[in-house]
Amino acid sequence: MIAMAEIKMDARIIDQKRLIKGAVTEYWQLGEKIFPFQRIYQQDITGRTQFAVDQPGIAHHLIFSLPGQESSTGFRKGIRQLISISQQVDHLYESSKIQWIETRRACNFSSGHSSQTKMMTLGVFHFAYHNLDAVKTVDQDKISVLEEPFQSEIVAISEAIAEYKPTIIAIEVTPDKQSTMDSLYSLYKNHQFDLKKDEIYQLGFRIGRYFNLPQIHCVNDWGRHYESIDQIFKDSTRAAKFEQYYLNSPDSVYQTPGSSKRVSSIIDELLVLNDPDQIKDRLSVYLLNPFKYEEEPGDFTGVDFETGRWFSRNLRIFRNIQRIPHDANDRILLIIGREHLNLLNPFFEVSKEFEFVSPLPYLKNAKLN
Repeated sequence: MIAMAEIKMDARIIDQKRLIKGAVTEYWQLGEKIFPFQRIYQQDITGRTQFAVDQPGIAHHLIFSLPGQESSTGFRKGIRQLISISQQVDHLYESSKIQWIETRRACNFSSGHSSQTKMMTLGVFHFAYHNLDAVKTVDQDKISVLEEPFQSEIVAISEAIAEYKPTIIAIEVTPDKQSTMDSLYSLYKNHQFDLKKDEIYQLGFRIGRYFNLPQIHCVNDWGRHYESIDQIFKDSTRAAKFEQYYLNSPDSVYQTPGSSKRVSSIIDELLVLNDPDQIKDRLSVYLLNPFKYEEEPGDFTGVDFETGRWFSRNLRIFRNIQRIPHDANDRILLIIGREHLNLLNPFFEVSKEFEFVSPLPYLKNAKLN
């Protein structure tokens, strides 16, 4: 991994990225202005020539990566390039007196820089217990996440996930509710809305406000059924037969791991729910019952049902995430019911557009803290 310099810069300077293309990848403001680069030296990290800058009296330590500058001639050239860029940036500041704003955007300098966007999926149980899933939670097994010790755990999880530094947060809400979510999130950012139990508020809104993100993105979808499946549920007799098979099949979803239980620790629960082996095992459920249901011998009633209910649904969620404007400098955090990870994680892992990031190291840190 290449460490990058971070400075704050106005968007208009970003638009003029030709002036800085070739050296700076991210920007932070240091104090009242951008300081000139001083004490440049070579530092060998991961086989690449690194150029670091220390500003006396400033706590920040800036590191620039200039791949391919391994020779002494290249090193001197790199120093001259950094000094030139420093002067250009400083000149822009002094001449325009523009208002500096925070941005995580940058221009890529290394030709080998990955174009993939980092993608973390945080699988959760539904904090508000809406009981819309196949596996229901009985009342005596429900916890109140608004009470202790669960609130403290949620804060610890939020702080740990914040170390990932997401620039985009997506939640399990359908896009038609986006305006409602925008309004509630705006109220919360202005301290006019108390967080409700749902994870979209407790985690999504909380982490979003911490980074002052402009929006929390709604990406859920319910999938699309075949018309033949819709007809089943319009016929009470056919629907009853389907339900009987669904509930009483020898390999019913209700006889596989994942049944309701009382959560004693949210952190411990999320560690289990995001475990790759657990996620892989849960996918098997969607290839059993009702996948194997047949109204007539040899038909694909169950296959068509699961295609719409689960496979179509998660493909559409994936597509909704693709629709969010993003680039290689973004870090997306998806907060969603754990069951979805059995398809979404493999999608992200094989995607050339995204680089999958596991939440497990962050959750383990939350437990330590």
